[in-house]
Amino acid sequence: ETGPPEETGPPEALVPAISTALADPDRDVREAGEAALGRLDWRPLRAKGDPTDLPDAVGRMMTVGDDDANAAYYRVESLIFHNRHSGLDLTQAAEPVAALVLTVIRSGSWTPGGLVHGLDMLVEIVMGEPDAIERARGNTRLVERCRAVVRAALPELYALIARDEERILQGVIDLAAELEPDVGRRRWVYETVRGRIGRRVVLNSLRGLEQTLDPSPRETAANGAAPRTGTPGGPSLTGSAAPDQDAVAIMVSAICPVRAASRVVTVTDAYFPSVFGTYMAAPWRVWPPRSQV
Repeated sequence: ETGPPEETGPPEALVPAISTALADPDRDVREAGEAALGRLDWRPLRAKGDPTDLPDAVGRMMTVGDDDANAAYYRVESLIFHNRHSGLDLTQAAEPVAALVLTVIRSGSWTPGGLVHGLDMLVEIVMGEPDAIERARGNTRLVERCRAVVRAALPELYALIARDEERILQGVIDLAAELEPDVGRRRWVYETVRGRIGRRVVLNSLRGLEQTLDPSPRETAANGAAPRTGTPGGPSLTGSAAPDQDAVAIMVSAICPVRAASRVVTVTDAYFPSVFGTYMAAPWRVWPPRSQV
């Protein structure tokens, strides 16, 4: 039976204990996990830079104006992704970042643009995988724990569907497609939002969710989670962009899958923000979604 995490301990033990508590169905255990997260010493965490910057950067990402929020978003990315341009390889610090973003969302202390950034960050984390350092240290379940924490919060995130901002709706759509094990709930999300989407980039996400609604038994994961459809190496559609702006990525050269299992892609050339708008907040988000239990 899961209990509250210990007050102290090495990150290898304490961070997974916090995540396990936050994914627990017992509210008291979850609250104990949030309290332990608030006391977490970020200094020993593995990151691509100073991990003690992360709590402040997450807070700024969620609460300040758009320009500062963008800068904070990319600061968080630079610390938790081992190599942002070759895939979503996560450092150890990504795990408490996911938990912290959810804590801020639950608190309601966010701007609409900050909420978009927070949802975007969650999507990127749950679509990632541990980097080589984490795998070498045996931290192979890092993303599995992150996914469990976000999956446990889906009922609360579904409340955001009542909002009108399409970028917020997109974050919920993406997370439902990626994590919701119940096809009936995925269908409810789809039916609830489909008449309210106009932007092409958000329609791409909605299309990805639609593809999860009628999987064949052969493709359905053991727990009922939506499978990733399509063929490895096949064409994919880009996902979310920065808050309140449309951004279209023109891929000058081939989009090459770097790992067929996760369907993460890298782009060998650039697109043109001077022509098509702002830099995409999550340029590597692709469809169709995958299921990783």
